[in-house]
Amino acid sequence: MKKILLAAINARFSHSNLALLYLRGHVSDLPYEIEIAEYSINLDAESILRDIRERSPYAAAFSVYIWNTLIIKKIIARLNEEDPCLKIILGGPEVTFNAPYWLDVFPFITAIITGGGETGFRKLLMDDLSCRGEIIAAANPPFREISFPYRHEDFMKLANRYLYYESSRGCPFRCSYCLSSRQDHKLEFRDMDQVKEEIDFLVSHGPRLIKFVDRTFNASPGRCRDIWEYIIDSRSDAGTCFHFEIFPAFLTEDDFNILAKAPRGLFQFEMGIQSVHEETLRMINRYGAWEETAEKIRRILVPGNIHVHTDIIAGLPGEDIITFGKSFDAIYRLSAHHFQAGILKVLPGTEMRERAEEYGMEYDSAPPYAIIKNRWIGRNDMDMVKTAGEAVDKIHNTGKFQATLRGLEKLHASPFSIFTELARFTSKSGNDLHDLHEWKDIAGMILGYISHNFPERVPYAVDCLRWDWFTTTKDRRYPSLLAGEIISSGKKRLASLLQNRSFREKQREIGVQISFHELKRAKFFIAETGEFREEYARGMHYCLAIPGKELIFLGDF
Repeated sequence: MKKILLAAINARFSHSNLALLYLRGHVSDLPYEIEIAEYSINLDAESILRDIRERSPYAAAFSVYIWNTLIIKKIIARLNEEDPCLKIILGGPEVTFNAPYWLDVFPFITAIITGGGETGFRKLLMDDLSCRGEIIAAANPPFREISFPYRHEDFMKLANRYLYYESSRGCPFRCSYCLSSRQDHKLEFRDMDQVKEEIDFLVSHGPRLIKFVDRTFNASPGRCRDIWEYIIDSRSDAGTCFHFEIFPAFLTEDDFNILAKAPRGLFQFEMGIQSVHEETLRMINRYGAWEETAEKIRRILVPGNIHVHTDIIAGLPGEDIITFGKSFDAIYRLSAHHFQAGILKVLPGTEMRERAEEYGMEYDSAPPYAIIKNRWIGRNDMDMVKTAGEAVDKIHNTGKFQATLRGLEKLHASPFSIFTELARFTSKSGNDLHDLHEWKDIAGMILGYISHNFPERVPYAVDCLRWDWFTTTKDRRYPSLLAGEIISSGKKRLASLLQNRSFREKQREIGVQISFHELKRAKFFIAETGEFREEYARGMHYCLAIPGKELIFLGDF
C-alpha cells in the first residue's frame, strides 16, 4: 500500500496542525497508508529531511504557512534532488493565492491544493496522483459533514501540545488585512450535538488547553452561549482551559451573566481590537465603536475569572505614529493580561495586498510580509514600533514586572512612551531585545535605561525590581544586579531584632510571629526607599515569604 506522508512544520513544539488531521479523515476509506509527521521550525532542515527519508513515502504533502515557507522551500528542493520520483503536494494559505509562482519556481511539484483542501486532496488521491503541476480547487462539503479529525491514538503524540478545534469555519467580517475576510470563506457551523460530543472526546484525554480556532467564536451569540454553558456545567473541574477568539461588541447582558459563573482559569479570551480610531476601522472594513468595545472588555476583566488577550496592529491605513500611540495607550490601559502590539502583515489574497500601492505600502517580499512603511508611518517609526512591541512582550506579558511597570508609568507621559523610549535606548545601546530571554537580562536593560535617563530614581527602581523578583519567583537568591549589601545586612538585622523582647512583643501585637527557622528558609525583602514602603509594604521595612503562609510584613525600631 502506498504511503502518503502528511507533514507539518509548526511554529513551536507546543503547536499542532489541525488541517492534516482533517485531510487524513477525509481519505481514510481510500487504499493508502496515511502517516502524519509534525516538526518544529526550530529543528534544522537536515533533521527533517532525514526523518522524511527514513519514512520512505510515496508522496509527501506539506501544509504551507507564513512561518514555515522558507524552510519548506529548502526541503522540497532537496527531496526532489534526492528522489525525483517522490510526489510532492502542497496546500495551505501560502500557496493558495500564489500557486503559479510556486509551480514556476518548483516545476516538479505534483499538485497544489487550494482553499479548504479536503475535497481537493481526496480528488488527487482518487486519481492516484497521476497529474503534474496541477492546481486543484474543489469545493468542500458543508462543514458539519466533514469528519471529526481526532482519533484516540493521536493523543500519545499530542501530549503537552495545544489541541486545536473548530466549531465553525469562516468569518462574518470583511477585515481587509485578513484571509478569512474573503467571500469564499463563508460562515459555516457544526451541529450543536456534534460540538458537545467532540468537546467531551477532547476533554476525556486531559489536554491543558483546547484552542477554538473559530475566527469569531461569538458570531452567533445564542450558539456561543450554549457552548459556554455546556462547558461550565460539565467541564469546570476537568483542568482544561478553553481559548476563544471573540468580538467584544457582540457581547450582551446574557453573555456576562453566563461568563460570571465560569471558574477561574476555565476560559481564555482573545480580542483583536487593532485600532480605536473610527476612520482607520472604516478603511479596513472593521466594525466597532471604541467606547462600547472598551466598556465590554472591562466588564469581562472585572470578575478576574477569565484570562484576556487584546491585540493592536501597527501599519494600518489612516493611522500615523501619533494616532497609533493613542490606540496603543487606550488598549493598554484596559489592563488585559496579555497585550500584543503586532505589525501589519500584507498577506497575498487580501484586500490590503490589492490596495498596497494606493496606501503607499512597502513590505517584505518574503513571509511574513511585514510592513516596512506606508503613507502615514515612515520606516524609522515602524522599526521603533516593532521594537516597542517586543518590549511589551518581554516586560508586560510575562506578568513578572508589574511593580516596575507602575514605577515607569510615573516617569512617562503615556504607556506608549514607556515602550518606545525603552526601544530607543536598547537600539542606541547596540542591544537587541529579541535576544533578551532571562528575567535578569531584561531587568538589567530596564535598570540601565533608568540609570541613564532618571539617575535619581534608581533606588526606587531597584526596590520595584526586587519586589517583582520577590513576588514572582521561587528563588530565595536575588540576581547579582539586585542583591546588594542591603539584603544581607537587612536579614542579619532582622535576625538580631527577633532576639529583642520588645520587638517580638511589638510584632505580636499586630498578630505576627516568626521563628529563626522560618527566617532562615524564607524569601526576604527589604525596601530601600520610603516611597516604596508606603506603596507596597504597608509602611513596613521587612517582608518575608514563608512556604505555606501569606506574606509577612514586619516593622523596625
